[in-house]
Amino acid sequence: MYASPAMAEQVWAPPAEIAGKVPQAQAQAETAPAPAAQKPATAEDAKTKRKDCRAQADAKGLHGKARKAFRAECEKA
Repeated sequence: MYASPAMAEQVWAPPAEIAGKVPQAQAQAETAPAPAAQKPATAEDAKTKRKDCRAQADAKGLHGKARKAFRAECEKA
């Protein structure tokens, strides 16, 4: 309420002593490509996976707790 709009436009900049320094882990993370195995699944992939697991449970004739356990394991894999 009491801050002026001019203050909202200011961007933080690191002090001159540390401006060019980047921690080793962060520098490696920015330059290394992400492994393909750790790619996040899209919503469509997850939906397709759930649908396939449901169909497999139907084909096996599973019901109740057995079906729930099977689908949970199937969706994890």
